[in-house]
Amino acid sequence: MRASCLRDSAEGLADATSAPQPTIVRSIYPQESTIHQQLRTVPPYVCGAFMTLLTGYLSWKTRRRGLYLLLSVPPLVAGFSLYVATLNPHLRYTAAFLVALGCFNFGALCTAWSAANVTTDTARAASIGTTVFAGNCGGLIATWTFLRELLRQGLCTPLLENRFSDPICATPSSSAAKDAPRYLPGNAFNLANSVVMFFLVGGLLLWQKRENKAKAAGRDDHRIEGKTESEVADLGQKHPDFRYAP
Repeated sequence: MRASCLRDSAEGLADATSAPQPTIVRSIYPQESTIHQQLRTVPPYVCGAFMTLLTGYLSWKTRRRGLYLLLSVPPLVAGFSLYVATLNPHLRYTAAFLVALGCFNFGALCTAWSAANVTTDTARAASIGTTVFAGNCGGLIATWTFLRELLRQGLCTPLLENRFSDPICATPSSSAAKDAPRYLPGNAFNLANSVVMFFLVGGLLLWQKRENKAKAAGRDDHRIEGKTESEVADLGQKHPDFRYAP
């Protein structure tokens, strides 16, 4: 369940990554064609894909999923902090890379972590399905945290708008070409969500280590006393020889 909550949060972050990118790129390169502007939104995803493969490989070699999930959070915090703190399009484009480097890892690692901490094929199938389901729920949440509130409330003036993307807004504090919607509610929500994820991952790691230590000390040895082989096989995570994979 904890891994499902983590993936739920991560999928929301991943979906939120794409929301401001077209507007940011358009504000940096206003003279380029739409095709070239769209192509410039691709590099963050390429970096995110590479990091997902790298952390997946390293977690497989070291058999440590939680560690790499924990290390993925600082780029998220840094990226969403930039989204919240500045309207400078170059810094916000940098933030897109930071967020991509962190959030895409969670989709693969949360699924692997949940699958590695169950005992039977049935439990593994249910665990993976629950984790993926929770992740998709994160996408639904992200949809409702990035809204065009500023435009609807008349707090910004659209400089460039079409039916496929959000407007570039002019504000009194900076030049029109350098301004873009702040998406403050969505980015602030995701910043807080990233901090919560850090504590969730850290807490789950500590809990797993505590449980493994207790099992090694013989806490669950009594569970197999007087039981048949079939009953012992059905103990699953309660079996004294079972160890959580951190």
